[in-house]
Amino acid sequence: MKRIIFIYLLLMFPGILSAQPKVIDKVVAVIADKAILRSDVETQKLRLEQEGDLPDDVRCYILNELLTQKLMLNQAEIDSIEVMDDEVESELDRRIRYFVSMLGSEAKLEEYYQKSIPEMKEDFRPDVKEQLLAQRMQSEITDKVTISPAEVKKYFKQIPSDSLPYFNAQVQLGEIIIYPKVGKLQKQMALDKITELRNRIIKGEDFGLLAYLYSEDPGSAKQKGELPEFGRDDPYDPVFKGTALKLQTGEVSEVIESAFGYHIIQLIDRKGNRVKVRHILIIPKLSDNDLKAAASLADSVQQLLNNHIISFDVAVKRYSQDDNTKQNMGMIINAQTGDSWFDLDQLGAFDRDLPFIIDTLNKGDYSPAKPYVDASGKNGYRIIYLKGEKAPHKANINTDYSRIQANALEYKKKNAMEAWMNSRIKKTYIKIDPEFDSCDVLQRWNQLP
Repeated sequence: MKRIIFIYLLLMFPGILSAQPKVIDKVVAVIADKAILRSDVETQKLRLEQEGDLPDDVRCYILNELLTQKLMLNQAEIDSIEVMDDEVESELDRRIRYFVSMLGSEAKLEEYYQKSIPEMKEDFRPDVKEQLLAQRMQSEITDKVTISPAEVKKYFKQIPSDSLPYFNAQVQLGEIIIYPKVGKLQKQMALDKITELRNRIIKGEDFGLLAYLYSEDPGSAKQKGELPEFGRDDPYDPVFKGTALKLQTGEVSEVIESAFGYHIIQLIDRKGNRVKVRHILIIPKLSDNDLKAAASLADSVQQLLNNHIISFDVAVKRYSQDDNTKQNMGMIINAQTGDSWFDLDQLGAFDRDLPFIIDTLNKGDYSPAKPYVDASGKNGYRIIYLKGEKAPHKANINTDYSRIQANALEYKKKNAMEAWMNSRIKKTYIKIDPEFDSCDVLQRWNQLP
């Protein structure tokens, strides 16, 4: 277990070996005004050694990757591409949460690394910011790349028939999600509770302490209700965001209702059009009767579908309460391919319940309404529609167009990236230590502007 954790720490926090004993170091490459140290290469080599046997020239490939990242970083600075501090903080929090989940608690992670969480974040912040800047620069280059149907067909025709990819069995799925409606009594109880908390704050009690003790937002309660800095264009609930942006520093809002429940908000600081706030969230609780009513409605909808009284499209428009799938006529979209087809053997990675739900379904069938918890923790009931199936087969331009298109676009993006890099290398000062002269993969970097 410790070996696995160490590998992931190195992958997500490249600077983690800074806590290890120092070795004799030196600069092994310079690109523009950015240096790469021998220890940078050895850190990555140590990570890979934890995973298995390595080729003799692994250090060559590691330095190639580091040079690529520095080239991206340098161009990001030239183009004034920025990563906001709250983006870096959010990514740090995400990575910390991941390792806390692996180890079981923050205390165990701190014991493993022998530093506090804030100290770890300070150590990792520069590396994470560099990674995010390099990723953004790459996106600036590749996101502009598009591909036409003619290019997709040309790409497919160039693949030798004996090299055509073999696609696994696939399924096409739709869903109808029905959420329970909270009863009036439960909503009033939540409203009374948050109103009482606001009155206590107005009378002088500490907002942060009450947020820590009573807020039902697990992400911010431990931070005394504080949220990352945000602005008008950030993806927050519109009622919450609109209220927060109107507050004066130190002001406490009236009680507001968002899609998540009841809030009170206090403005901590304002920087231009961006604000830093803390809040308290109280969520109205569902009663057993609320859940039973939703389950009964979901069962009724499933019967209407099974008896062909209404079509799936009509049922989605009339009953489904999931905004994401309603935009796609109820179809579940595969984020990797952009369409509604999923490899059957990978479906569990997307949603661990789906393989079991569709196991007894045939094409055109609807599952019974099953209890469902969405990504935000909201409870509801879900009906799954098995709209289509594909048996394992060789790639075909007619039936697999979207997947072939995705492969062709990725190929074109890769070529665009290579062309951009070759162009930038010719215009950038680069010097590599002679100890890497034998590295074939580094030859393209050995050309001064």
